[in-house]
Amino acid sequence: GTWPANAGLSVALELLGPITKKYVPDLISNADLWALAANIAIKTMGGPDIPTRFGRTDAKTSRDGCPANDGRLPDGDKGADHLR
Repeated sequence: GTWPANAGLSVALELLGPITKKYVPDLISNADLWALAANIAIKTMGGPDIPTRFGRTDAKTSRDGCPANDGRLPDGDKGADHLR
């Protein structure tokens, strides 16, 4: 299954796909690319300018990644009122 908080990530995956194919892992890690994309999205939506600090490495397997944080993210299939 998929987590409700991941709703809408297919849009980001589609947008970042060509960049991933061209630059990951030779120039940037997936982790850094997603952090950069998130920071740019926040700025584009009128939020603060968040500096991107590079140097993250990608996990080789899902077991090497961070543990799940169920319930920490808002559901991506709900409107902005869900955040308030």
